[in-house]
Formats: sequence, structure tokens, C-alpha cells
Amino acid sequence: EKGEQLLPEYFEGTENRELFLAWRDSPGMEMVRHSLDVNLGEHLDSLMTRALPPLNARELEIAFDDCLRRLEEQRLRRLKAIEEVLISEAESEGDEEEVRALLEKALAPSAQLRQLFLARKQERKGA
Repeated sequence: EKGEQLLPEYFEGTENRELFLAWRDSPGMEMVRHSLDVNLGEHLDSLMTRALPPLNARELEIAFDDCLRRLEEQRLRRLKAIEEVLISEAESEGDEEEVRALLEKALAPSAQLRQLFLARKQERKGA
């Protein structure tokens, strides 16, 4: 199922992450609703009543894949921003060993972002 490709890290907002986890760990939407507190139930209701454009199965799949890609991109950008703050703090403290370690760790999100952009560019050429 496509929903299995989603990660909790994609949901920056606490309410959305909690709803995602409840959905992922539940056998059905009715069980999700019963497991929620009042505030989360209201948030779920507001999400469920949003009007979505009518899409056929192929358009829905394309929209989901695009959404998944954007969520991954946002997650990687957040990771990169956190690493940049940590690097800046380590530099200000003069901890060269920590700076080197953080710079190496920061390469992964940058490389993954580059891969996402290259994949998107290839898709646009093929379209």
C-alpha cells in the first residue's frame, strides 16, 4: 500500500503526526476515531471535510507520488537546517573534530536532496 511509504518524520506538526501514527497503527478509520482525544478528533474532522479535486486513479497516484516527494524534500531540508545550526555552534565553540563529524553527517541529506532534484528533472524531460 502506498501509505506504507510515509514516515512519521514527514509530519512536522504534532497533531498531524499523531493522526498519522493512529492511522498507521489502526485496522480502520473507525478505530482511529475511537483512539483519539477530543482535540485530535476535531482536527481529523477538519481534515476529512476538506474538499479535494476529483481525480481518477492515475491522477490520484501521480498526486500521491508528488506529495510523497515533497514531504521527503521538506524532511531533508529540515535535517540540513538542523545540521547547519549544529555546525555553526560547534564552530563557535572551536570544536574542529565535531565540525568535521557534523559536516560528514550533513552530506547525506544534501546528497538525497540532489537525487530528488535529479529524479524530478528526469521525470519532467520524460513527460
